[in-house]
Amino acid sequence: AACLDDLSRRLIEEFLKEVGSDLAANVHDLEIEALGRQMNIVGGPSEAAFPKNVGLLFFNDEPQRFFPVTQIDVVYFPEGPGGDRFEEKVFQGPLARITRDAISFIERNYLKETVIKHPDRPEAERLWNFPLAAIEEAIAHAIYHRSYEIREPVEVRISREDMVVLRFPGPDRSIRMSDLRAGAGVSPRYRNR
Repeated sequence: AACLDDLSRRLIEEFLKEVGSDLAANVHDLEIEALGRQMNIVGGPSEAAFPKNVGLLFFNDEPQRFFPVTQIDVVYFPEGPGGDRFEEKVFQGPLARITRDAISFIERNYLKETVIKHPDRPEAERLWNFPLAAIEEAIAHAIYHRSYEIREPVEVRISREDMVVLRFPGPDRSIRMSDLRAGAGVSPRYRNR
């Protein structure tokens, strides 16, 4: 079983500073158990405290030790998915870090802007091949709401025509397509509450 030493005070401090928590100022004054309990990433009685899964996923440098294949694979198919070549980059580590790193990698390497100038007006149109906000949402949702019982990575498949974000076990089957189209796709249950 994992012990509280598996939680990284450094990662916790980085996170608390990033989100602007007042708790960041007290990181070094508190025992790791007290800090973890305040963040709700430690459970159990004081004589047998243990890190919760969310603590190991976010605040451990190697969460794949506890949850195999905790990673994001970004795969680019320059000739399309049926082609003979592909490029792959694998991101492993704490969930918040790999999510940020994968999104930054995609933004730097695969997002392209097109500028269209119009003869009848001074403003040009700027269009992106993929909207960054949608990519951020899709990847964050995929990594935070996947099943960690299934040993498959989150995979981002990119070609010239599309970008597909895959996670397992896939969409919640209790939500109907008609509800999604109507903007009412709310699940009665949650994965990784």
